[in-house]
Amino acid sequence: MSVVSSQGNLQLQISAQATQLIGGIASFPGNFSSLIQLAMANGTGAAKINQFFATQVALVQGTNQTFDLYTMDLAGGTAPKDFSGNAYTMACLKLLVIQNCGVTPVESDALNIIGTGASTTLTTLLLTNSATNGLIIPGPVNAAAVSAGLSPAVIFFEPGLGYTVASGAGANILTLANTVGSGTTMTVNLIAVGSTA
Repeated sequence: MSVVSSQGNLQLQISAQATQLIGGIASFPGNFSSLIQLAMANGTGAAKINQFFATQVALVQGTNQTFDLYTMDLAGGTAPKDFSGNAYTMACLKLLVIQNCGVTPVESDALNIIGTGASTTLTTLLLTNSATNGLIIPGPVNAAAVSAGLSPAVIFFEPGLGYTVASGAGANILTLANTVGSGTTMTVNLIAVGSTA
């Protein structure tokens, strides 16, 4: 994934690596290419971004993974830092991509995304904050699709003021659940882009 300057703007292109001129370079694991291009200025407010997060999760069946939309914290790990070494404060979420690279992979490798926080952000994105019912993303058709970066993904994109994300502990938690058979591991790509205000 890369962010490059263009006449004072930031141009975000999803690819295999991330370069952000507002500070530093970050690798994006996996083959995730050619989904979206958008031009946004650096900063806060409408059509501006200053927070960027990308990671890959190995999701074991039976062990759900929680993801805090404000701090980018994946439960069970160390809270990540942004390119400047500061804690994430994603108060305005402009882009969220969740990609299911599957297990086998086959289309029946379903990923369940559940909103387990109490905020309106979750109900806006998922239409529910139920702890059991959520959004289902099917698995990729085959391994060739994964290799080509063509695994199924959901994209939430609000380039204006974005989705307001509350800072309260546990208010904006997404839970990712591998619904495939016992002992399987599903690969999931996560991208979040937004601003601190």
